[in-house]
Amino acid sequence: MIDYRLGRDEILWRRIHKDHFIDGRITTAAFKDPEMSVDIARLRVEMSLTLADGVGVASFSSGLAYDNGQVVFSDPVPGNPAHALVIGNKPRSIRKAFCKASAFASRESIKPPNSCGSPQEQGPDQ
Repeated sequence: MIDYRLGRDEILWRRIHKDHFIDGRITTAAFKDPEMSVDIARLRVEMSLTLADGVGVASFSSGLAYDNGQVVFSDPVPGNPAHALVIGNKPRSIRKAFCKASAFASRESIKPPNSCGSPQEQGPDQ
């Protein structure tokens, strides 16, 4: 059986809607989903091109998820091979941990791939 769990050192990007970014902070509601959809940053180099206006990403490590009792699985979907899921119950204390440890980057601050197709940076500006 194939194990699709990710290691502890992956950088993950969670899309953050503008309603979940208030007064310069990510709200805990952004991390409420028990099957939270994320992208693996090293595979999703064109994130800035796919985000809707007024949206950014929260960047955190898969290690943070594991440290908070979550499991992280690769879950590629058509059109997005970088898709993954952070699975587990997320009571307020865990959602707060994600908020505190995540770096937010607006759509405008995420750099697209350079002309050679490689990312200009590993993740959003911090």
